[in-house]
Order: sequence, then C-alpha cells, then structure tokens
Amino acid sequence: MIEKIRNLIAITFITCTSLYSQSINLTGKITDSQTDDPLIGANVVLSGNGLSTGAATDINGEYYIKDVPLGSYQIKITYIGYSDFNSNLEVSSDSQTFNAQLSISAIQLD
Repeated sequence: MIEKIRNLIAITFITCTSLYSQSINLTGKITDSQTDDPLIGANVVLSGNGLSTGAATDINGEYYIKDVPLGSYQIKITYIGYSDFNSNLEVSSDSQTFNAQLSISAIQLD
C-alpha cells in the first residue's frame, strides 16, 4: 500500500513538473545574404539561462532546436567563408522562428 502511494506521488510530481516547465521549438533558415541560397551545414549555437545547445542546417538551410526553455539567449551562427552572425534572442512563444542571412567574409591570404 505504501509503495502504491509513493508511486502515485512520484507520477503526480513528474506530471506537474512537465506542465510548469514551458519550452518551445526553435526553427529557422540560414541563407547567403547576396544570393539567398541556403547554407548547408551552418552551425547554430544557442546559449544562455544555463543552456548551451545547437544544431546544423540541413540541405535546405533549415535548423531545428527542440525543447528550448523560455528566456533570453544569445544565438551565434557560423559557416566557413562567412562572417559570424551574433544576436540576442528572446524566447517567449509556443514556437519560434529565427532566420538569418550571412555575408561572405573576404580573407586575404599571404
């Protein structure tokens, strides 16, 4: 009997915790600023609020980061041959989209 009560309390606690911990799925598309072509394999890193997570873009330049808690974050997008993209991001809705365009970085070789 005591074990049944203990299990019921544990299930109730887990259910209540999941109901109160709000999070969203962050999606977006990363493209070239001049051609609007998708950037395949760009790195998207989200950090802040004790979280550091990220994703790489797919063949369409799209990324998906799931279960991001609501709050303020810094987003950094990098791609070889392009200037890094840095921005602040406020996550506050059920689902959120963040698109970005990267510019080619001119590097002179010696």
